[in-house]
Amino acid sequence: MDEKFKVVRLNCKNRPLMPKEEEILKKAGVDIIIVSGDDIADKNLDADAVMVEAAKLPADIIKKLSKCKIIARIGIGVDKIDINAATVKGIIVTNVPDFCKSELADHTMALILALARRLLQLDKGFREKDWGIRRMVNIQRLDGKTIGFIGFGRLAVAVAERAKAFGLKIFAYDPYVSEESVKNHGGKKIDSLEEIFARSDIITLHLPLAPETFHLIGEDLLKKMKPTAILINTARGAVVDEPALVKALEEGWIAGAGLDVFENMDLFEEVPTKQFCPFFKFDNVIVTPHSAPVSVESIEEVTERAAQEVVKVLSGLKPENIVNPEVVEKLSYLKD
Repeated sequence: MDEKFKVVRLNCKNRPLMPKEEEILKKAGVDIIIVSGDDIADKNLDADAVMVEAAKLPADIIKKLSKCKIIARIGIGVDKIDINAATVKGIIVTNVPDFCKSELADHTMALILALARRLLQLDKGFREKDWGIRRMVNIQRLDGKTIGFIGFGRLAVAVAERAKAFGLKIFAYDPYVSEESVKNHGGKKIDSLEEIFARSDIITLHLPLAPETFHLIGEDLLKKMKPTAILINTARGAVVDEPALVKALEEGWIAGAGLDVFENMDLFEEVPTKQFCPFFKFDNVIVTPHSAPVSVESIEEVTERAAQEVVKVLSGLKPENIVNPEVVEKLSYLKD
C-alpha cells in the first residue's frame, strides 16, 4: 500500500491484539488505533477501516464515517452492525462465518451428552455421598433418538456429523436449504417448525438473530416438545423467549436445556450474572458463558482472518466474506 491508512480496532474486551493479527496489519503499513470500549469517538470518524469485536455500530455512527471502506466483524454475527446504513454509505461489511465450526460443534455435542447422561446431577449427588443418585436421575439413551436442527448451515452440518456417530437421527428445518442438501448429510428435511419440535428428542438452534427470528422459540413451540426432550442454544440468545423457556422448565414441559447464549449477554461484564440469569436455579439446565466458539486456535484464526479482510479491501481487492455483496458494484476501486 502506498497510502497510509487508519484502522480503528474497537476492542471492548480490552485484550491485546493477537500476534498474527498485529503482524498482518503492521506489515501492511497501516496506523492501528486501539479503542478500549465500544465508543469509536469523533476523533476516529476518519478511519479507513473499522474492526469490530462485540461493539455496536448503529446507523448514526456509520453515517459519520467519512472515509471508511470496510467494517470487519471479528466473528460471525452482524446483528449489532446496521448493514443497511453501511450499504448506503458504500462500506463493505465482512465477517468470519466459519472460524469456530469445530469448537461450536464440539460444544453443542458436549451439552447434549452432559444433559442426556445427567452429568451435573450425578457429579453433585456423588460429591454429597449419594451413591444411589445413579438410579434416580432418569438417564436417557442417545442411540436411536432424534435431533432436530433449526437452521442447517455449515455449523449445524458439523454438529450433525458428530450426532450421527452417536446414533442420532437427523431432522432439519431450514427454509433456505434444499431437501436434497439435508439428505446428503444423512438427514430428513421437515417443513414445519411445529412438526420438528413435536417429533424431536433434542432441539438444537443454529439460526441467526434477525427481526423474523427474534423470540421465534416461544411458548407455542416449547409446548409442542416432548416432556423428555431437551433444548440446546449455541446460536443467539434472543431467538428464544427466555421467560417462556423458564416457564417450560418450571412446569416440566421439557426435560432440560443447554444454553451458551442469552438475550442480555451485554450485562455480563457489568453485573454479577446471578442477579439476572434466571436459569441458575434449575439443576436440569447447563449454562456456559458464550464459550462455544472459543479455543486458542479459533481466537487466533478469527482475528487473523478479519485483519486479512481489512488489508485486502484497503489494497483494492475483494474480501472473502462479504455480508452486503450488493455494495460491491458501487465500488469501482475493487478488483477480483
